[in-house]
Amino acid sequence: RLSTMQRISIAFFVATVFITGCHFFSSQKEKIFWNKFLYNGDDNGQIVLITGATGRTGSRLYHQLKEDNKVREVRVFVRDVDKARDVLGCEKCDISEGIYIGDVTEPDDFSDEMMEGVSTVAIAVGAGGSTPKEMQRSVEFDSVITTVRKLAASSSDKNNLK
Repeated sequence: RLSTMQRISIAFFVATVFITGCHFFSSQKEKIFWNKFLYNGDDNGQIVLITGATGRTGSRLYHQLKEDNKVREVRVFVRDVDKARDVLGCEKCDISEGIYIGDVTEPDDFSDEMMEGVSTVAIAVGAGGSTPKEMQRSVEFDSVITTVRKLAASSSDKNNLK
């Protein structure tokens, strides 16, 4: 059985490789593994949170999951409401559409309401190459740890986290 951190790491890697157009899944066995990993037999569907959903990988994942009938709800955590409107196609771009505005580098921006019921998180945040090293670490390392901690703290079913 995989630990929560292993599941999140695998989800991040697989989402990045698969969604960006690389055909990581070469066999039916690998596709079955991913389906079991993501859906885990939950007939009600998963609630998935995507951080960094307005970027290339995050937006592709968002649109794919919105079309997937095995996913009950897709929530996103983004910094810029205008970019969310352009990239994700939301109208209100607020909580009613699963759009949460905040900064992943600010732990207090992770609201309880956003995390409630989430069992799967896809981390698609990234800092540009010209971003100072300190900010890169904050976005690409520290915020990942914060996201995992917030997910673990909010889950009532610690054994079903992904």
